[in-house]
Formats: sequence, structure tokens, C-alpha cells
Amino acid sequence: MMRTARITIRRFIEALISVSRIDTSTAFCTGIIALGIVGWITALIMMGGMDRGPGTPLHNFPTFLMGWIIMLTAMMLPSEMIYVKVYTTVLKGKVTLQQGKSSLAIPLICFLAGYGIAWILYGTLAFILDTLLRVSAFEFINWNQEGPRITGLILFIAGLYQVSSLKYACLTHCRSPFSFFAHHWRIGILGSLQMGVLHGLICVACCWALMAVMFAVGAMNLAWMALLTLLMFAEKIVPFGQKLTLPIAIFLWVMGGWIAVTPGSAPFLKNPLQFDASNHADRFKQHSEESFNHPLLGQPAPEFILPNMGQQEVSLTELNKRGPVVIVFYYGYYCSHCVSQLFGLNENLQKFNELQATVVAISADTPQQTKTKFSRYGGFDFPVLSDRENRIATKYKIYQPATASRVEDQQHGLFVVDQNGQVVWAYHGETPFMDHQTLLEVLKSLDQAQ
Repeated sequence: MMRTARITIRRFIEALISVSRIDTSTAFCTGIIALGIVGWITALIMMGGMDRGPGTPLHNFPTFLMGWIIMLTAMMLPSEMIYVKVYTTVLKGKVTLQQGKSSLAIPLICFLAGYGIAWILYGTLAFILDTLLRVSAFEFINWNQEGPRITGLILFIAGLYQVSSLKYACLTHCRSPFSFFAHHWRIGILGSLQMGVLHGLICVACCWALMAVMFAVGAMNLAWMALLTLLMFAEKIVPFGQKLTLPIAIFLWVMGGWIAVTPGSAPFLKNPLQFDASNHADRFKQHSEESFNHPLLGQPAPEFILPNMGQQEVSLTELNKRGPVVIVFYYGYYCSHCVSQLFGLNENLQKFNELQATVVAISADTPQQTKTKFSRYGGFDFPVLSDRENRIATKYKIYQPATASRVEDQQHGLFVVDQNGQVVWAYHGETPFMDHQTLLEVLKSLDQAQ
């Protein structure tokens, strides 16, 4: 039965080739294009909505490996059409008449499998490096610290490699399939696999820097994935492809500088801080609307008059005239979890506005520091005030300055103040409060009580 099935499939393939009146090489190239299209469709289905910006988690290794193979199919196979065409042409001349054209398929599959092995090795090394960085938990790589500059540096290095002699040599190989097969031809299934691995390793040497950009900007970034696919296809396939290395390098340098200096305005790039709040919301889920114990609970909220980043003074009394006020005390823009909390609040700001509530954030950052951070990483649509000496944080009992007998103590704090100026809900702790739905429920209960 299996033998009959193989014969049927073989005759079907031969019939397709005969009917379409195209040679075997062109038929296989068409198949490569079809696989690339399938890879892109699969990537759009599986990876759509998964982009979290630079630092997007790669998940566990089996999940990463499956996604990596899909990415390779979509990104790398289209630029292998010339090699596939030449390989099948050369192989066709070496196949006996008795073997037939269908016997070309197995060596070609082995050649492509070897090519894939080389790229899977690269992906595995990248996964290990990513895992080590996450385990090490270096805070300086966070997006609100040195993350944009590190990403920009990776793009700059990729640009430098584009104009290197090694890149030129490897790209010449990728554009010269006849020369490769003339020097490295191997016979048999194992020989096809060996040639595929060798070609794949040289291809990795040619494109490793461009693929590193993919990890730098976010492994699930479909826009960059499409862009890099076009760049690699162009430099390998189009007649003047080798002359594109410098324009591609200049593009990478410009984008690297843009991301390093003002990442908030860089195109094709999502801010990873905007996604942390939603990712961690369930971890910080609280019990219904129950407040944490706090000395200010049920007491008048301490007044404050603080400058915003435009040096304009903002008071609690003025904010309270509109309705309830949600006061968020955060450490500063250097704190990744704090900034994620604020991005989460900003994302839900319309819901707070519908309840006539005002959100205000307070930290010890100066107005100028806040303004600078906003221009680089993105800001918020609610007031962000400067409590330079933590005087207001002290009044709200979430900050204690260092003394001769105790060390400095600072906590995250969040308070809901009703329209009468009373603290009706409070949180203080070592982590930011991420459950914004609870805050909305508290505000709804205030609205219903009026």
C-alpha cells in the first residue's frame, strides 16, 4: 500500500510538471515561493498581537523553536530560489534516466534541511543568550534605562558588519550558486545534507547581524520581520544586490540612532513598558474593593501643591473640584515596574475620565527629568508632579528619610480620594499596584453612593 501511495504521489507531481509545461527547477522554485507564503500566513496568524517591543519574551525553547522555523520559512526561503534552481539543474544532469525527475525531491529536501540546521543552531545560541540575560536580570538593560541605547548599538553594529569584507565575501557566496556547487559538490543523501549545512553556515555568516536586529527590536515584530526579509532578498537576488550593502548600513545607522535618542518616536517599534502592566495585572489582583490598612484611611487627604513638568503648580484642592482623585506615588522613571503601572493607567484613562476621576502621579523626579524622559520614552495624559524632597510622600506615610537609627524607607503608594477630600481606599507596598479594574470598581461605588 505504501509503495502504491508513493507511486501515485510521484505520478501526480510528474503530471503537474507536464501539464504546466515548466521544467523541474522552476516547479521547485514555485514550491519554495509557496512555502514562503505559507510561512508568512502562519506567522501572521501565530505572531499577530504578540509583539511586546524590544525584550519580547521568547517563551520556552520548544515554543521558540516552532516560531523560529516558521520565521525561517517566511524570511529565508524566498532568497534561496536561485540556489534551489541551480541545485536542481545540476542534479538533473547527474540523475540517470531510470531514476526519473521525481528523485530530485529527496536530495533537495535534504539540502534545505541542512540549510535549516545551520539557522536552527544560530537561533538556539540566540535563545541561550537571551535566557542568560533574563536570568542575570541586569536592570540597566530595561527600556527606561539603557535599553534603547543597547538596541541602537546592535543596529549600529549590524550596519558596520554590512560594509565589512567578511560580509562581502559571504554575500558573494550567496549570489554564486554555480561556484559553490562546483567546489563543494557531494553525492548522495548525506552529501546533499552536508552541502546544505555548509551553505547554511555561510548564509548565517552573511546575515547573522540582520537577524540579530530582529531580536533587538522584538522577536515578534512583524513590521521589522517583513522589512528584513525584503532587505535580505534584495541583496541576494536582485542584479545590483551587492551594491545595496551600504544603503542598508546607512538605514541601520539612522534607525539605530533614532531608537537610541528618541525611542518613543521611532517607527515600527512598540514601547515594551506599555505591556508590562497588563502582563502583571493578574499577579497583583486584589480582593474585590477592600482597601489595605493605612493610617490615612478615612482621614482627610494631606494637601499638596507641586509643580508639573511645565513648572505649573497643581494642587489636590483644584483636582478635587472635578471629582475623585487617584494619587499614585512612584519611585521615578528609572523604576520599570513603576512606569509600567503608569502606562497601564494611561491606557485605561478614558474609563477613569468617564467616572469623573482624575489620575495624578507623584515622584521625586524633577520637572526637567520628567520632561526629558517623556520626550525619549513617551509620556502620559495625566499630571505628573515633582515631590523633589519627598515631603508629600512623607505626609502620605509611604516614605521615611534616613536617620541616625534607621535607613531610608520608601514604598509604592496609591490612594483614592473622594470628592470630599477623604481617603477612601489605599495601597502601600514593595510593588506597584497593577489591578486597575479594582480602582475602577472603587470609583464606581463612589459614583453610585452619590
